[in-house]
Amino acid sequence: MYYQTVTTFSEWLMSELDKRGWSRSEAARRGKISASMFDKVINGYAQPGMRFIEGIARAFGMSPSEILEIAKTNKKETPISERIRNVVINLSEEDQTDILEYARHRRRLAEERGRYETNKGTTRDTSSP
Repeated sequence: MYYQTVTTFSEWLMSELDKRGWSRSEAARRGKISASMFDKVINGYAQPGMRFIEGIARAFGMSPSEILEIAKTNKKETPISERIRNVVINLSEEDQTDILEYARHRRRLAEERGRYETNKGTTRDTSSP
């Protein structure tokens, strides 16, 4: 059996949806939560409030205190690369390609200016030969 390590509340939510075979909209409907708010929490644009916690508890058949404990335990900040992936994953392939091209363009601009950020978070100077 495959076990996924969950490090954030949104990852936990996604893992629960996968286990149940539910879409985001199905979970939102069952929890009487707006689909928009559900997406905002999953994508890291909003923090879950008490109404959201109660709705998730209702949808998943759990108590609000259980959901609060999970949210508190899995509060680790999501790395920017993961947040980008969560936003991009549901876009069309064409939109994903556009975003990739934009990222490559931004890197080229940084390189032309002589500096760019490496994937380890350090700044690399490319201005000298």
